[in-house]
Amino acid sequence: MYSVTHCIIRTSLVLSALIASAEVFGAGAGFLIYANIEDTPYVLMADHKHVHQMKRGWGVLGGTVDGNEGPLDAAIREVIEESNGAFAEADLRRVVDSRTKILETGYTTYFARTRFQPATFFSNSVADVAQGVKGERGPFAWIPWPVVTKAATEAATQEKKCEFKPVKVPPEYLPEHRQTSWFYCAFLRTVELIEKTGGLPKSNKKLQPIR
Repeated sequence: MYSVTHCIIRTSLVLSALIASAEVFGAGAGFLIYANIEDTPYVLMADHKHVHQMKRGWGVLGGTVDGNEGPLDAAIREVIEESNGAFAEADLRRVVDSRTKILETGYTTYFARTRFQPATFFSNSVADVAQGVKGERGPFAWIPWPVVTKAATEAATQEKKCEFKPVKVPPEYLPEHRQTSWFYCAFLRTVELIEKTGGLPKSNKKLQPIR
């Protein structure tokens, strides 16, 4: 008969293995891309186009880890697909910050700083399926980091009610033609973790849009 201590150790080992597995084959990965405008970081965010995803609202670029992809490979592929090909794979690998945030679900968030381009720059691209560009997201908007962190704090006080009463994005930051007007709750949980562990990184490398 196993002792309580033995059961605890076995449970810990199983959980550790699951967490390690989730880092590689987890639910997903993405990039938090930001630009500094007058010393204030603005985050590049996008609405969800597809009907089955529209309830999510506004979040950063990212998605599911496919097959045997690593988190960074998946994050880069998703950014290219969802930004309408605005960024190049080689450039994303060059500028990716060494810091990552891994949630308990296995979702990995990478950071990259870019130069500011109007949000319409990303929306007006013509998707090229042959190049792996799918035009999956849009429209786009730049949201100030202080606004995002305030929303994350508000969502945290709601405990698990965010999905039922999502936090609204201030309308002055959103385009007129949009599907939704609220933050993606899962993204706000990531923001809360980022703030608890040092906030946005300060990087001198800049991601250059390729169009």
